[in-house]
Amino acid sequence: MAATAAATTDGLTLLASRLLLTPASHSLRQTIITKQRTLATQLWPTASVTACGSFAHGTSLHNSDLDLVISLPSRQYYPSTPSWAERLKVLNSSNAMIAKPDTAYVTKVKNMFLLHYEYPGDPEGEIEDVKVDVTFQPLEPMQGRDVFLAKAMDGIQGVREALVLMKAWMCFHGFAEPYTGGIGNYGLALGLIACVNYVSRTQPGTEMTPYTLICEYLKYCTDPEMPPSNGVVDATTGEIVGTQPWMSSDNYLMVMDPVVRRHVVGGKGFRREELREGMKGLLEIVEKEGEGMGVERAGEVFAGGDLKRAGEKRRGVVKEAIKRWKIESRMRRIEKARVIAGALRKEVGGVGLVRRII
Repeated sequence: MAATAAATTDGLTLLASRLLLTPASHSLRQTIITKQRTLATQLWPTASVTACGSFAHGTSLHNSDLDLVISLPSRQYYPSTPSWAERLKVLNSSNAMIAKPDTAYVTKVKNMFLLHYEYPGDPEGEIEDVKVDVTFQPLEPMQGRDVFLAKAMDGIQGVREALVLMKAWMCFHGFAEPYTGGIGNYGLALGLIACVNYVSRTQPGTEMTPYTLICEYLKYCTDPEMPPSNGVVDATTGEIVGTQPWMSSDNYLMVMDPVVRRHVVGGKGFRREELREGMKGLLEIVEKEGEGMGVERAGEVFAGGDLKRAGEKRRGVVKEAIKRWKIESRMRRIEKARVIAGALRKEVGGVGLVRRII
């Protein structure tokens, strides 16, 4: 990435450092990894346990989940049923890995099973319980993603800070759920990298600070003239590499990268437009405050003023959005049925189709 790096000490940079894990929280997560690795090898002697995602490339917030991947040496069988997760859940429970029994459950995500639990924190040290997600899958793709992001972010000062701030904002507003139209950590990082590369190509010499990056990223995502609104974006250039005729109605953003190839952000997400409007509003606030935004004000803008809860996924906000969407969808179906029924009455006098459409 041929952009100019710039060291900054502004409020945004200071806030980003305060949102990241404390040394004690980081150490606790290392302890979890070690313990989970020990227990996993009791069940699968050749298995490895590796941390992936935000913890792997240093962008975990105070309440970020810890993503662990159990993997086996190449060409070995990977489980396709939830029995492995249930066995590990029992073993974890008997070894004090789970803070409260009701926090542990097995679910299915993207055609694979996942064990979720919360590891006991340290109330005296003001460390919250740590949310842990464990999957059993080949490690190479996950590590490849992390290596790609780490290399891409290492070259530019300010990218990690911008990612941390945008991640906190996404979480606070309930937009960190990619399956409802939001943007997960990987999609957010890909979008920022694509934006940096796009700005480097179209505006050479631009000084990259957290402020500049956030403003450019928000414009990149919301301006209808920008690549993300018009096709599939290549993360290494920020330019369009292909189109999908259905993406404008079903998807918010699609990014190509050397590892996953095609990453869908907010696939079929009903909150896509809400996210766009939220981003536009954030851009207005950030530009109005300017580069001199103080750390306290930045904390209010990006984390709602409560830094200790940064990174906490506000699922209540998402549930309310789902409820609104269901009501609106039903109203649209009813209105559509009325229109069709009216047309039928005029043409053939039919009315019985209405019930079936609703």
